[in-house]
Amino acid sequence: MTGETKFQSQCEKLVIKLQDEGRKKFEKVSDDLQRIIFIYELAKETPIELANWAPKDFQRSLSLKLNGNKLFQTRNLFHAINVYNEALLRCPQDCIEAQELHDILIANRSAVFFELKEYEKVLKDVELVKAYNHHPAIYKLLIRAGKSCEALKKSSSALDYYTEAKAALTSGQFDEDEVRKQLVEVTNNINLLKGKKLVDVACASKDAEMDIEYRNMGYPALSSKVCVKSSPELGRFIVAKDDIKAGEIVAVEEPFVSVVNGSTYRMNCAYCLISTNQPVACELCSQVCFCSLACKQSASFHKVECKMLLTLYDIEASVNCLMALRMITKKDLDAHLKEAKELKKERNVVIYKTTDYYNVTQLVSHWETRSFEDFLHYSLISTFLLRLLKMSGYFGETDDASLTEDEAYIGSLILKNLQILQFNAHEISELNNDVDGDYKTESVGAGLYPTLALFNHSCNPSVIRYNIGNVMVLRAIKPIKRKEGVFENYGLLFTNSVRDARIATLRSTYRFDCYCQACTENWPLFQDISKTELKIACDCGSSLIADSEIDVFMISCKNCKKEKNIIPTLTALIPLAEKSNEVEELYAQRKYGDCGKLISELLDVYTKTLLPPISDMIILQHRLKTCLIYQGNKHFNFK
Repeated sequence: MTGETKFQSQCEKLVIKLQDEGRKKFEKVSDDLQRIIFIYELAKETPIELANWAPKDFQRSLSLKLNGNKLFQTRNLFHAINVYNEALLRCPQDCIEAQELHDILIANRSAVFFELKEYEKVLKDVELVKAYNHHPAIYKLLIRAGKSCEALKKSSSALDYYTEAKAALTSGQFDEDEVRKQLVEVTNNINLLKGKKLVDVACASKDAEMDIEYRNMGYPALSSKVCVKSSPELGRFIVAKDDIKAGEIVAVEEPFVSVVNGSTYRMNCAYCLISTNQPVACELCSQVCFCSLACKQSASFHKVECKMLLTLYDIEASVNCLMALRMITKKDLDAHLKEAKELKKERNVVIYKTTDYYNVTQLVSHWETRSFEDFLHYSLISTFLLRLLKMSGYFGETDDASLTEDEAYIGSLILKNLQILQFNAHEISELNNDVDGDYKTESVGAGLYPTLALFNHSCNPSVIRYNIGNVMVLRAIKPIKRKEGVFENYGLLFTNSVRDARIATLRSTYRFDCYCQACTENWPLFQDISKTELKIACDCGSSLIADSEIDVFMISCKNCKKEKNIIPTLTALIPLAEKSNEVEELYAQRKYGDCGKLISELLDVYTKTLLPPISDMIILQHRLKTCLIYQGNKHFNFK
């Protein structure tokens, strides 16, 4: 039985129970709390099919370790890492024997990284083993760490590791011949390093620039160059207060909540979503990995989710379901109950904080236009998630046959969260290689960003987004003039989708009609944009159409009848062809910083000279997008 069928069958059983009379009663229910109470009475009699295979298996882990050793010996190093990682995630930590195996697996993985000359990863694994402290021969790892530091020209750190190794050798009970041999090597290394005056070289990589030079006082996630406005037709939207150059940061926001996909949970950290081939495992389950002990310790939500993730992944629960649940598990029950009193009060929000759930509740959910079927669908999902929460012990000792007031309230929050997430969640992605070795973006999870949710859609967007971990970064991909709207894109671009199809999809998916410039003026697809036609702004506000290949330099406006000399326009465009060739050279050499700066200059000229759509400008924007997203997340094996 597939995951989809399992979950679908749960819902179908409940829908069958809801006869015509029950449907009429449910349709009259007017709030989320009563919907949960109503559906729970039906749902409690239908058992939940829990996934039941054992995620932790000592013998399986031991067998995988032996396979990893063979792969290491035959120099199949990348495959060896994968096998060691699988063994690590499967390894229990409930006894000394299992704990030692767990640490040996990390140590073996560090040996592979050492052979691959990935010395920073060696040091990370050695520190991980030191933190767990169950390895039977820690001195071996300390020596490996010292050698890695030497390779990185970190002489001071190498000396520290060798000194630790010497202390471990002299205090432990190891084979005498082995101790004698290792002590000679370690002592020689210590003396050599003491005799040399080497300067440590900093090897820490610099993250992509994330700081906004001047932050918005009322909306900390936004640049001070933008502001938030509202209208009855558009709701809240973003407008430029000052001119913004292409490439400038417009917003940087941490998520209110983020989750990893059910298909990538063994490669992406459950807390920060960074891709890793150095997973830190949960002691109890195999359904998560963390990129570090720090992330593992920060993921307090996993204490609750640990018992239910296998079932959620087994039924292929959507990321919105996982996020709706995470919005509960990130805090304990008492915190939610305390917050409930504050949510009832109307507020004048002075500082719009990402962490404030009140701001989340004010996002668009279209509850007022939802159908009976819509509410029923989400109520069924919410009740299922609520029952899983109860089974996980989130509410303490509880009975699935009954529903307390507190439990019903949490169920109503899940239902509210699902409605909000439907229209406000954002994909979290990373770069990976496609079959041809080129790059592609892949979804690794999703997050809810309350500030980014305020950006309206355009089929010709002015910003692009990418992730650094689970942090979302928005940057301009064209010059934005003061008082212009700042728009992102909900997945439909005028360049590759015709207007009627875009409008129909946006209306059905997001429940709004698009009136962006590309839709209002019915811009052609990219392939149909003329390469020689020039649109030039007339002083009267209309546009003049000229052809770059004709010899006529005075054209008349059809609106105001005045003539305009287009020689200044053509003169301004002459240098762009040569500079565009320079862009392509920089792009081919992957000098993305220099390439992005040059593109920004060219886009500024195009914006001041011509009216869109402009095919050359679209090509430059596409190049700029690539230059920018290269600063974001990458799969650990990305080339």
